Amino acid sequence: MSNEIDNTRVFLYDLLKSFFANEPDEKIYSEWFAIFDKLKKDNLEISEQYESMLSYFLEVFKNYNLDKLKNEYYELFVNPFNDNLINLNASYYLDGKNFGETLVSLRGFIWDKGIAKDDTLKEPEDSVVFMSDVMIYMIKNMKNDEAKYGYNVQKDYFDTFLEPFFDKFSKALKSHETAYFYACCGMYLDFLTNLEKSFLNEVI
Repeated sequence: MSNEIDNTRVFLYDLLKSFFANEPDEKIYSEWFAIFDKLKKDNLEISEQYESMLSYFLEVFKNYNLDKLKNEYYELFVNPFNDNLINLNASYYLDGKNFGETLVSLRGFIWDKGIAKDDTLKEPEDSVVFMSDVMIYMIKNMKNDEAKYGYNVQKDYFDTFLEPFFDKFSKALKSHETAYFYACCGMYLDFLTNLEKSFLNEVI
């Protein structure tokens, strides 16, 4: 059972990464629609929060084509003339500035665990993409090294870094006046956070 749960956790973190890793293209747009359409049809009845999130995502897909989605991504995360961009790094939310103490602490954590950032990744280690990758790596490798990557370590990482970041990042996404698809991603973050918190508290 734990293998199945951990595979699901990897899937959920991979999905989170996909929202922010690159500008959306036709392939990922189709994949996102297929994922949320299937989840809705599976009718899992996990929680009201889960049902609401799925409904909002599918509403976006009814009203948004790829061009609109790409434009939203650009306006929220890229446009150099936009004074209200959404930051993707934990330090910004937890320290009030990029490259803060959170990044220093996170680097210490991952170096201690023998995890290194891929040279091709331009973002710092406290970006939402890399931080998700760290959890994915630990989940996939914990059977090889329980001491380094087991549930106790994952819970410490989640409690110290992910949960505080995800809470503030989600609020930024949901409250931005021009966010539509990415407001739904904020709801997804809330769902993932609650799911992880419940699982890691139960398994320890």
